[in-house]
Amino acid sequence: MLSRLFAVCRKNAPALLFIDELDVIASERKNGEQPLLAKIRALLKVNMDRLSESATPVVVIGASNCPDKIDKALLRTGRFDRAIQLNKPDRAGRLEILRHCTRQMRLDPASREALLRELSENTEGFVGSDLANLCTETGLVCIREFLHAQAALREEQDDEENMEEDDEDGVTPVPLQATDPAALAALLITRSHFLSALEVVRPSSSRSFGTESLQPVRWDEVGGTVEVKTTLLETIEQPLRFPHLWSKFGLAPSSGCLLYGPPGCGTSAAHVFGLALCIALHCIALHCCTVLAHGGTGAPR
Repeated sequence: MLSRLFAVCRKNAPALLFIDELDVIASERKNGEQPLLAKIRALLKVNMDRLSESATPVVVIGASNCPDKIDKALLRTGRFDRAIQLNKPDRAGRLEILRHCTRQMRLDPASREALLRELSENTEGFVGSDLANLCTETGLVCIREFLHAQAALREEQDDEENMEEDDEDGVTPVPLQATDPAALAALLITRSHFLSALEVVRPSSSRSFGTESLQPVRWDEVGGTVEVKTTLLETIEQPLRFPHLWSKFGLAPSSGCLLYGPPGCGTSAAHVFGLALCIALHCIALHCCTVLAHGGTGAPR
């Protein structure tokens, strides 16, 4: 499977090959490890060496939350010779992410910026996925509050004999079409809604589990990582777009790049898909669990 994917990339060059959870198939060698892992690791090294020797305009980007577990032989020159760390966003980065996540949320225009600045200060340790989750939970808090208020209003207006039995939460469900259109139009998300959501949403780094999205995103949608985006463009785009400059000075472009950082910082797909769309490259995404499922050589389903 690995060799086939590398062949597809060479055929469609220039291209990117993105390998998520690289440490799953490229961990350091251990006594008693499964022969399959050793075989996959060897295949990866051989195919990356072929790319480097042939100067094919294909770049391999690996992502991992555990860079210390990756085989050091894969981090040498000609393989994953560049390592880019994605740290948790600082206050300015969180503010940029919050601006993006709330761009379609109905906030009071007069207090929007002040509210977002306050949230950026009170969300220390939050990464991009945590902030997106916070905004989603805030919207749910606002909707629940609105529906509960509408239910209370209906209960006051209806006769006792026509009142429906309360549900398990003690609130009669209200169909959205039965709500007051004027009240719905005036609905705004306030500071109290965000504070209520903050009581529920915690940083993913403080939890023992987490998931990441592999949906393609645009380059301008990746916020809070200006330095990382600049480094990726310099490492990936310039050698592919201006190969004659590298040849003129006798420089060999990087064959691989390793993204690493805590969960939720975009080490999986956000930066890679955004970069591929930005510079119009073919991008093949591979999750290492898929490689293990097919023994390293079979075709993906």
